[in-house]
Amino acid sequence: MPYFPLVVYCQRYVKGTGIGTLVSMMLPSSVAFLLYWSIFLVVYWWIGLPLGLQSSDTYP
Repeated sequence: MPYFPLVVYCQRYVKGTGIGTLVSMMLPSSVAFLLYWSIFLVVYWWIGLPLGLQSSDTYP
């Protein structure tokens, strides 16, 4: 988890800061990113655009 040093650093200034605080702060943005990128993927499939250079939607 790349944000673990941030938790350790925050504990110096805000007592009671822990992993749960970090998870509760990051959860709304994580869900928003998941929804946004899922919708973005469905739109790409619907329009028929390739997902990358020389890529296909199926696994060979």
